[in-house]
Amino acid sequence: MLIDEKYKTYETIEYENHKMIFQNIQKDGNDIFTISMESKNALANVIVVPPFGKTSHQDLMVAFYLMKNNVNVVRFDGVDSVGFSTGSIYDYKLSQLENNMHTLSTLIKKNSDLPLICLSASLSFPTALNCACTHPELFEKLVTIVGVIDAEQTVSRVIKRPMNEWAEKRSDAAKEMVIFGSTVEAPQFCDDMWKNNYSGIENSIKRANKLKCPLKMIVADQDQYVLLDEFIKFKNSSTADIQYMIIEGASHEIGRSLALGKKVCQKVVEYITEIDESKTVIPKITDIVKFSSIETQHLNKYETLMSN
Repeated sequence: MLIDEKYKTYETIEYENHKMIFQNIQKDGNDIFTISMESKNALANVIVVPPFGKTSHQDLMVAFYLMKNNVNVVRFDGVDSVGFSTGSIYDYKLSQLENNMHTLSTLIKKNSDLPLICLSASLSFPTALNCACTHPELFEKLVTIVGVIDAEQTVSRVIKRPMNEWAEKRSDAAKEMVIFGSTVEAPQFCDDMWKNNYSGIENSIKRANKLKCPLKMIVADQDQYVLLDEFIKFKNSSTADIQYMIIEGASHEIGRSLALGKKVCQKVVEYITEIDESKTVIPKITDIVKFSSIETQHLNKYETLMSN
């Protein structure tokens, strides 16, 4: 098992030549809900760091692509986010997500000799980048989908206002902000972002320059929240080993297009496995839908169990 057996396992499901394990990991008084997908003769381990406001289940499509290409995948719900882990997204902090990622990545490294790869997206990229710099022994490579390069600028574009009122700690500063449809406590979110240097493109460049592993980036050329110019400046100013693909006609919500979503999943598989594109297994959408239904049934059982 990728996660220690000492942690509570709620269910193990056999699916073709794969195994899916639902577990709760206890750390610092919090429960981190995880879904592990383990394959026979796996090539690598991947930890999927959920973007802001997304559950582990919402990362199923890319996880299924990886599983069908013999990659072990661990997904999780962040603490103080959405899903089954402890807390509410109202208290969301990027540093908490990084702590969750580090906890689970350390457990995976302890239990497996396979290379560990970190897959992030959107606002989870700054946390993955910092974790990789702080703990260079953890990851073989980083892969990110529309990764946020400057959290402050991206959030400002999302909420359609500058963040001066919180930076200046004004007495009339709003107590809440809505990010990608979810309400968070604004002062706490902002203070955490600035304290841990998740904002500022220069901080991202400094961290990228410290990376000991390659960085693979999937970029949307019509991204309204992570501007293409930001990515170009980041790439050109960094000494990191960066490989990238720019997807034409794609916005930040790249997964809303099934065709573009499939293209992203194929590229993620290629970046992670380094298998030639012609040899990549492309699952049928009907199989993904079927698997999603199976997973949903077990998540509903888990939810019922937790509510009793």
